[in-house]
Amino acid sequence: MTLAQAIKEQLADSNPDALYPDGLDQALIGIARRCGQPDLAAYDANTIINILAHDMSRAEAEEFYETNIVGAWVGPNTPIYLDTNFLPWQPEQMPKSSGLVRPDER
Repeated sequence: MTLAQAIKEQLADSNPDALYPDGLDQALIGIARRCGQPDLAAYDANTIINILAHDMSRAEAEEFYETNIVGAWVGPNTPIYLDTNFLPWQPEQMPKSSGLVRPDER
């Protein structure tokens, strides 16, 4: 079973109406939960852009992503898209004053 299949199977239990964009299973990374709202499919934005860039330039992929994917509201079950440029955090990139536990301090 792929990660996308496992996520979809689990999400089907909590939100059978969750939506998934076609052809982007490789970018599906998890389930987003909010108080009082339906659980949603969560996608990695950078992976989506990389998938799109197979068929167009990087700039065209970024524009298509912003306009046609992020810009597409199809109701309360619309997926969310996470910008993961900040992950994984490198210890030297996390200021000690951030209040976050740095990986080297665990």
